[in-house]
Amino acid sequence: MSLTIPSKQPPAPHTGGNSRSGSSVTRFSALLGKRVEVVYRLGAVYLPAVGKLLADSGECLFLEQNFNQHGSAKTLHLKIPYHSIVRLNKSDPNSELALL
Repeated sequence: MSLTIPSKQPPAPHTGGNSRSGSSVTRFSALLGKRVEVVYRLGAVYLPAVGKLLADSGECLFLEQNFNQHGSAKTLHLKIPYHSIVRLNKSDPNSELALL
């Protein structure tokens, strides 16, 4: 699944479900718990991130990255606002970003 988001306007989350319950479905809910590749903008810099999509608040994504540094396991949690996302793909283990 590949989603490209225009950089000038933040996307509105998709809503649906029963109007009585007030439930809604966020834009990236189909990818929750899956490994994803995200390219996001931080000022004038574009940064890649690969990790498990933990949550989608409807305004931002929460991503968990696991990596080893100097022989010890580390975990990094990222909060990425929708308006900063340039590209989001379901991760392919053979992709260049997955090797980071």
